[in-house]
Amino acid sequence: MLNHKQVHKALAMPDFGSELRVSPVNIALLFLVMASVTPWIIKPTILLIGFFLAPIITLLLASWAHTKPLAKWFLAFSVTVLITQINLIYAVPAILSLLVIPVCLIVIMVNVRAAGLFAATMTLILVFAPALLGATGRVAEVVIAILCIWFVFALMAGSFHGVYGFAHWAAEYYTKSTLQLQQALDTALSYDETVKELAKAGRQLALSNERMVALRLLAEEAQKTKVAFVSKVSHEFRTPLNMIIGLIDLIVKSPDIYGEPFPTAAFEDLTVIYRNCEHLSSLINDVLDLTQVESGRMRLRKERVDMASIIMEAVGVVQPLILKKKLTLETAFNPDLPQVYCDRTRIRQVILNLLSNAARFTDHGGITICIQQRSNYIVASVKDTGPGINPRDRERIFDPFCQGSQSLWLDKGGSGLGLTITKQFVELHGGRIWFDSILGEGTTFSFELPVTELIMPIDAPNRWISEDWVWMEQHPSGKLPDLSPKPRVILYDEVGELQHTLSRYSSEIDLVNVDNAVEVVDAQRVLPVNAVIINLQSADGLQHTISQLTASIPNTAIVGCTIPSSRKQAWEAHAVDYLIKPVTRDRLKQAIYRVQGKIEVVLLVDDDPDVVMLLTRMLMAIEPGLKIRSANSGSQALQEMHEHLPDLVLLDVILPDMDGWEFLKRKVAHEDLQAVPVIFVSAQDPNNLPTNSASMIVGHDNGFSASKLVRCALSLSATLLQPD
Repeated sequence: MLNHKQVHKALAMPDFGSELRVSPVNIALLFLVMASVTPWIIKPTILLIGFFLAPIITLLLASWAHTKPLAKWFLAFSVTVLITQINLIYAVPAILSLLVIPVCLIVIMVNVRAAGLFAATMTLILVFAPALLGATGRVAEVVIAILCIWFVFALMAGSFHGVYGFAHWAAEYYTKSTLQLQQALDTALSYDETVKELAKAGRQLALSNERMVALRLLAEEAQKTKVAFVSKVSHEFRTPLNMIIGLIDLIVKSPDIYGEPFPTAAFEDLTVIYRNCEHLSSLINDVLDLTQVESGRMRLRKERVDMASIIMEAVGVVQPLILKKKLTLETAFNPDLPQVYCDRTRIRQVILNLLSNAARFTDHGGITICIQQRSNYIVASVKDTGPGINPRDRERIFDPFCQGSQSLWLDKGGSGLGLTITKQFVELHGGRIWFDSILGEGTTFSFELPVTELIMPIDAPNRWISEDWVWMEQHPSGKLPDLSPKPRVILYDEVGELQHTLSRYSSEIDLVNVDNAVEVVDAQRVLPVNAVIINLQSADGLQHTISQLTASIPNTAIVGCTIPSSRKQAWEAHAVDYLIKPVTRDRLKQAIYRVQGKIEVVLLVDDDPDVVMLLTRMLMAIEPGLKIRSANSGSQALQEMHEHLPDLVLLDVILPDMDGWEFLKRKVAHEDLQAVPVIFVSAQDPNNLPTNSASMIVGHDNGFSASKLVRCALSLSATLLQPD
């Protein structure tokens, strides 16, 4: 479609003056022809010379760009002079009437306005200085000459005005017709494109519907597989956990059955094992419950129950923890409350989760349980005087594995699934849950349940849905085949660890590993590839390697990067080794023996006291004379190092106030702490961390055009802004 500027330009009136004017070259040539054909008429010789010189000089002036505008006026002036000379030689009064010739020449060579000025000048000369034009001074001679000049000028001006008007009219209608024709063509083209797009959209919609049906079948099958997998795994976990927890329970609670006194250190170790096994068992139960709720397979056994009795049962379970922490517990409810139609076990678990959270997060004060009736609902509230919930955690407090901010909740334990399961159980009963919290003062969790069973209305039109229709579960015979080929990528990894990182994307790409640049070219010739990734130790030879490969591998993008190994990352951060939990005594012993210098004092930096105890026992078993110090945060560790400079630091990556990498940066900033060796001891595998490359270079044999550069820049920007 034409835009505003194009329409304005198309409707603008063109200047037809140049097309209607006559070139002075043509008139000069005409004069030369006339002078050469009738030389016997033009006498004397000086006049003949003038007839030849005037057009010749005009041609010369017209041939030069700077003097071309003067050629028109020179020709008109020359004709005027010749007419004057003829009048002086022949003394014929009527000769002055020939002054209309230069007027006509100016009209056809310049414009009507210039001709009018010339006619007015001639008129003034004839009136006030006729001798300049060779006139005798007779009034009749002057009047006739003036009348001829203005008559011919008027005739020429009128003729040109009509020609100009007609030309403008024709041009205007031609322009409008052309514009309307173009608009009609654009509209027709737009309609045609719209029809094609609608047809394409219809085909895509049909394909999308077919794919949606197929994906729904796959999703249903995947959901069944997930539920079956979780159930199977939870069962397999529970069997050995039951044995472990049962035996340790006998050892911890009834050590006398073994006869001989049990060592105190071993008793403490078994207590830690028992506590962690209980936590693992609780986590397995929570995951199983959450999976069943999400899959819609949770079956509720509803009955009429008394909420007061459920609360007292839950209080009895949490009572030991409340007494241990010396907290108060108050209950406020009316004994005449109506019974609630619910699943007793699930609602008991809801109250138990809320009470357990309140007891774990409350160190001073107490807990208050309140039950009251509001309309057709029973509302239960659990109020504590704990630290409260951080405002930034309010929106995600019911999300799975959310344990709030580190400063308040990190050291309280738990799996982060309790509130999620609580919310699911309450909503399964047709109720809702909410909370009110003031930071530093406490939190109140409340939920409501309907007194009677909710009967959902049947949506109209009921002629399409039968109330007694039974859902027959589908059992697909097999999965739909995925016929789309995976992109093939050649990897040349000089470092040797990028292959392990990219293996997690095996479902998305087909990875081909080679050992050198020559094998890259050979592999590309055998198998077509979508891209080549090169990982070198440093960026110095990266550009040279890519330049060599782009000449040998046509039509293939080559991406170069510098991703170091996990060990190198630790060395660059001034760490001597990186141990991944679980750490055995032999591995720790080998790492310590690789440290140069005598080791007498070791600083353990970990926020888990059980890990500190385990590492302490390992170190004492390796070197009984070692002096062990500990710190549960990075800032405390730096302060401890300033006060008592250790010979070795065992450092965890995840700390409450800063991570291990930030701790190393701050340690290196202090000159007195730089020489202290550090060994990472963490459950966080560095291979699972986001891989970072200091630079990335892309090469292509055909280069990059401006449009490709723009598209690549936009695609790269969109990729970089996305989370890993």
